[in-house]
Amino acid sequence: MAAAFAVALCGGQALAHGTGSEAVSESAEAVRFFYIGGDPMAYATIKVFSPTDDKAEYQAGFADGDGRFAFVPNAAGDWRVVAMDGMGHRAEAVVSHAAAVGGVSKSQAAHDPVSDGRLEIPTVWKIVLGLSLILNLGWLAQWATQRLRRSGKSEGTAHAHQ
Repeated sequence: MAAAFAVALCGGQALAHGTGSEAVSESAEAVRFFYIGGDPMAYATIKVFSPTDDKAEYQAGFADGDGRFAFVPNAAGDWRVVAMDGMGHRAEAVVSHAAAVGGVSKSQAAHDPVSDGRLEIPTVWKIVLGLSLILNLGWLAQWATQRLRRSGKSEGTAHAHQ
């Protein structure tokens, strides 16, 4: 009875909240997160930290299916963007955002290992991977040689006992 009385007094306004939307043309920054093989970190959890407060998150959300996430900075400086996939993988990007000049922002993502869609592996890692490949191939050749020698000896001893 009291609810009906409240609705009658307010004319139905108490039960609804007004909403609205508008298109804005503000400078957004976008980051793409991916695994070393190039696969996107699809739907990864994203946290954005502003240059003015690196402890409290400025924005949180999820990457899209291609590992992309966009946000609109409210200050110039280095913005830290962290992606976590929930399976132990974590990636971090630093986006340098300059104040908008004439409606266009100037930004540059730091430590972006991708150029022209190709993954650039640092020279140190190329050397380490190359040495690892050579050592593993050498170990495999040694193991195969020892195995062949053992199987040759066991066949030779089998023929000698007959």
